[in-house]
Amino acid sequence: MGGPQSAASDLNKYPYLKDEVELLRSALKAKIPVFGFCLGAQLLGEALGAHAERSLHKEIGIFPILLTEKGMQDPLLANLPQELAVFHWHSDMPGLTKEAVVLAKSEGCPRQIVRYLPYAYGFQCHPEMTLQGAQELIENCAEDFTSDKYVQTPREILEQDFYALSYKNMVCILENFLLLRQSWSDALKLVP
Repeated sequence: MGGPQSAASDLNKYPYLKDEVELLRSALKAKIPVFGFCLGAQLLGEALGAHAERSLHKEIGIFPILLTEKGMQDPLLANLPQELAVFHWHSDMPGLTKEAVVLAKSEGCPRQIVRYLPYAYGFQCHPEMTLQGAQELIENCAEDFTSDKYVQTPREILEQDFYALSYKNMVCILENFLLLRQSWSDALKLVP
């Protein structure tokens, strides 16, 4: 999941992040399906040898992402609209491996959803965010609010309908995951 640390610059500053990268490597080697959100997406890339980078813009708030052509074809994202509004809170983005496929992008960040392996996805955006989660971020990370093209005010963020934004999209992704789980298990001999 997310956190205020940066995979692009804080791996040595916070040694536990290296432990998380090793845990991800172990999970991937064991073919355990993995979703990484925000910092988790960046750490997932790191586990596969792709270093996180600074994004084009800092994004804090609700902004649209656009599924790429590959994203529109990806079974994990089936039944999502091509453009959907999601929550963001980041300045970095996950690195890419040679095998990685960008499934969604935004004006502020060209790597919003990345498929690293058939069973490993990185979400730079936060389709899982709840109103309570947004409130906690606002309360604990007020210093992140700067005047920028893709930074909304706390008020603008809290006025959003998080049920419409996150819940329906995340439920769709999780339902797709459950449908895919069996085919992944059969094809890839994944850990049950």
